[in-house]
Amino acid sequence: MPNTVQIPIPGAIGTGQLLLRRAGVNATVTLQGQLSSSSTFWFELHHLYSYAVLNSSGLVERDVKVATSATLLLSQTGNPTRNASIAADAPMRIGRFSLRAFFRGSSGYSVYETSVLITDSASWVWLRGCTSTMDIVSSVFSFDLPLGPSTTEWPRTVYTMYRSSGVEGLSLEPVPVAPAVINVVAVPWREKMTAARIVVAPGSAIEELKVVNGTIYLTASHYPLPLNISVAIGKEVFETQTLQVVQPYSIQELDVRAGRLDLVARLNGSPALGAVVEVIDQKDDTLTMTADAGGSTSFLLPAGSYRLKANLGNETRVAQFAIQYGQELPLSIEFGSAPIQTLSYSLAIAGIIGTGASIWVWGRLIRGGRRRANPRFSMS
Repeated sequence: MPNTVQIPIPGAIGTGQLLLRRAGVNATVTLQGQLSSSSTFWFELHHLYSYAVLNSSGLVERDVKVATSATLLLSQTGNPTRNASIAADAPMRIGRFSLRAFFRGSSGYSVYETSVLITDSASWVWLRGCTSTMDIVSSVFSFDLPLGPSTTEWPRTVYTMYRSSGVEGLSLEPVPVAPAVINVVAVPWREKMTAARIVVAPGSAIEELKVVNGTIYLTASHYPLPLNISVAIGKEVFETQTLQVVQPYSIQELDVRAGRLDLVARLNGSPALGAVVEVIDQKDDTLTMTADAGGSTSFLLPAGSYRLKANLGNETRVAQFAIQYGQELPLSIEFGSAPIQTLSYSLAIAGIIGTGASIWVWGRLIRGGRRRANPRFSMS
């Protein structure tokens, strides 16, 4: 969290870090790690103060210690969380401060320095804990901010810090967007449907929207926000749902029924790295993937009948299969050692939901097959 300063513990006294949180004229110090020996700890806050000199056109900057914490004894046992008072040595303005942390043990002193931003009398912001930092040289600027797996780490405020005539200035602006994320996942595996085509119906409240690898990123003018989402393989839409996005700064999941094909490609019994696998539905829409180092690929598919084509070098294998919702279908294809008109395969059936489901596989060898490129997705 940006309001928690992380101080690494010197290797001479242990491992881990100290977590510092300010609460007015006090600080909470929490040990998150292991001490090999006892040490005393305290910290200081320093600020650059500027003043003019008579008969001079310039400014003089001076590093001033404005606050000092009480000294704590860090021991190998006892409560890992301690409170330390903060005593003021000079008036504390808003702006950037250097926080210098001191450890004193049997081997001597160790000092660690980092930066905090003080915006009020209650807390601070650890600048290294912010999502993004950059130097700007004009009044108009832009930057990219990541949306990670935890919404608590999504950016909500922009702090603009500057110095004018030696005096620290500060501007706080809320991030002027209201983002939300929807992951489209296949059940029961709860894996993102990265290869599916996901279409979101337009809406007047949607400001920006992008779909990347099975995830919908959007910003909207108001919430709750109803979304009509269609999921397709190629041109064929196989499921449409309405999802209510409750609030901004949220991550939700849209559950989509699917079957899963797990294919292993082998070359003379070893994993066939780089084998290009195509799954083709009854309308000739194609999904293409490349086998990994273990010769494996996985496809999340709607229920139905499919053709499969696997290419490795100048060899091609073709098979047909059917899959049901909730079914996991393992399939193995051999290159190199298969007889001329025979597809060598092993098929195991697992996780079939319902009764009376049937699966059939048929294959033949085609020589001189062609390869297709593996699709790539990029986000700008």
